[in-house]
Amino acid sequence: MLLFYTYVHYYPKKKYDFTIRQLASHTAGIRGYRGTEYGLNKPYSIKESIKLFKDDELLFKPGTDYLYNSFDWVLISLAMQEASGVPFEEYVKMKVLQPLGMDHTFWPDFYYAQSGQQEEQQSNSDLIEESGQIQFSFDEQDEEPTLEAQSISYENNAASARSQSRASDVVTFYSKNRLGFREAIPVDNFYKLAGGGFLSTTEDIAKFGQAFLTGQVLNSALQNEFLTAQKVNGASVYYGLGWQVSEDSKGRPFYGHVGNGVGGYSNFFVYPKEQMVFSILTNCTNLKIQPELDEIINHLISSDEAIQ
Repeated sequence: MLLFYTYVHYYPKKKYDFTIRQLASHTAGIRGYRGTEYGLNKPYSIKESIKLFKDDELLFKPGTDYLYNSFDWVLISLAMQEASGVPFEEYVKMKVLQPLGMDHTFWPDFYYAQSGQQEEQQSNSDLIEESGQIQFSFDEQDEEPTLEAQSISYENNAASARSQSRASDVVTFYSKNRLGFREAIPVDNFYKLAGGGFLSTTEDIAKFGQAFLTGQVLNSALQNEFLTAQKVNGASVYYGLGWQVSEDSKGRPFYGHVGNGVGGYSNFFVYPKEQMVFSILTNCTNLKIQPELDEIINHLISSDEAIQ
């Protein structure tokens, strides 16, 4: 049982200890976003960002309830940095992106992130209107280079790490309200890379899903750990360790994730029985199109079954 405090000893102690597994399954009791936190435009490092929530008490005793939130994976990425001595983004690059040939997946560095004042200048009503329900944007997790001299000041190195960014490759992000489409407010998601901060393409995400189908990422026993839906009080929460684990309306098992953030909405589903991967990215905050996306996926699976 890997306690979070084993790796991040400076995190304020709570009434109950919680484990890495509980963070990964969103059963640790960490709170979710408050107010306009989902729309922050401050260049926090992962370590700096925990000041947003580190002094808040747990919402429930770990293991007794389920609450999806991005802060759980912020803490996991922080624990990974502390355990390895390697910046989280570099760890992912060396352990996941490079081995799988995900050459078009990178961490963000929006040119406006350093402006400092844009977040404060946005009205609360604008921010709330952008929001929708923040469900997630791919719990994309895990990375690493050499574990020696790099252990120095990774927490203060966010700015130099961002030199890896390719902002010119990024599409324009939009939100939609009752007046129509408009450019989304600027946000800085660097601190929550593990909870939806990476930028990618449909092809790269499909590669990631295919790697799970072919066993390139984890051995079968460990993969089963990640892809087994957790239970709370005997009832499934339809969530494993960083993955949604469920069935579609036709009773077909799948795993993956729906993602919603400021300026983007995504579907990433792996159907193991059908050996199919679906990667759908939309450069707009939730357009309320999930029923249509579900129907597209169902049509493609049904068509493939008919051909076979």
